[in-house]
Amino acid sequence: MIFFALDFSTEAFLSFNARKYLMKFPTPKTLISAISLSVTLGSSIPALSQVTDSAQSMITLSFVESIVIDNVNDLNITPTGANSPATGLDLFCVAGSGFPTFSITFGSASMPFELSNANADTINYDVFFDNGLSGTITQAFAGVAIPGQMILNSDCTADNAAFEVSIPASEWQPVQNQGPFIGNLSILVASE
Repeated sequence: MIFFALDFSTEAFLSFNARKYLMKFPTPKTLISAISLSVTLGSSIPALSQVTDSAQSMITLSFVESIVIDNVNDLNITPTGANSPATGLDLFCVAGSGFPTFSITFGSASMPFELSNANADTINYDVFFDNGLSGTITQAFAGVAIPGQMILNSDCTADNAAFEVSIPASEWQPVQNQGPFIGNLSILVASE
């Protein structure tokens, strides 16, 4: 008795050469595995022709320079004793931002510093400057800048400088009956 087994699959009906040809084409399962492997490997392998570019940006933080002088008052000076200079002191403020130091220039309509009366008689006086109220004073000369003064505040919430006017006794004593003597003192501050 002979038994035949019938195989109804596609391969059973194909010839040997046809089956050989079929092996060259991947099955869907094999194709999915190959694609999966390619995607996995592709993420770690750099592209063969990669194009790049770069640029730089210079960042600069700038400050607007500003300077202010505030709280300068008039001085009314009265001698306190014979043979002593007549002095007056005024506290004021210099503030600024955008720079570390400033210069200050004291000026007068005449040089040296002078006061005059109604008869055009004149007397000389001296000016001294103290930045920071430290007690370290610098003599000022009319129209000559005093450079290198540190900016101590960015605003004028409090006085931080002073000027003193000193009239030698040899100037005021001979004319003490011819007063008053008056003059304007200008103060210019400038950033450095």
